[in-house]
Amino acid sequence: MPTEIDIQETLIEAIKQAPKESGAKNALEGLLSSAGGAGIPVVGALPPAIEAISRQRDINYFNTIKSFVENLEHCSDEERREFTEKLERDRETERFGRNILLLLEKVDDTLKPQIMGKILAAAISKKIDLNDAMRTIAMVNRCYVQDLNILANYPGSGDTLTEAEESLAASGFLTSPNNRATMDMTILRNLKANKYAEIVVKYGLAVQPKHCD
Repeated sequence: MPTEIDIQETLIEAIKQAPKESGAKNALEGLLSSAGGAGIPVVGALPPAIEAISRQRDINYFNTIKSFVENLEHCSDEERREFTEKLERDRETERFGRNILLLLEKVDDTLKPQIMGKILAAAISKKIDLNDAMRTIAMVNRCYVQDLNILANYPGSGDTLTEAEESLAASGFLTSPNNRATMDMTILRNLKANKYAEIVVKYGLAVQPKHCD
């Protein structure tokens, strides 16, 4: 069974390399094979049904990582290498890898790692600030993924707030005129999409050109 350090190191190496390159591809597939072929370490035997659930959970997790990394092909090889080298110089590699894995552990929809990967790719390409990207990725995890489509044409023409808009406000994508998140029903009708919503629409949801380095 791969350890957390194994996964972190593979993730960083996959970010550094193009997903289509054999090194990153083989490393990711190796993690998937390990997840599918190993049970979880316990004292004594697990009932077969529980062990099968555990294996499937591991496979789903590694597939989430794979989907996330594959969407980093929206930035160039050189941009990825510069990004990971800066992490190494700043001694931030371990913390960054752990934070990404913690976010990916919470993913509850197969579309989310794709959106999250494209947002990180925009930060790697220096189109947006890394801190803004990480905050947006965390916010994506907190909402129902289909609700994000509302942000592209917000505000709508309705007079009343929908459940989706309330959820987006609670997740932090819609803010009141004073630029603060709110759930006060007296001012919710004046909500506006903020810069994190713009990041999702421009980089997470839009079809991005792929680099062919």
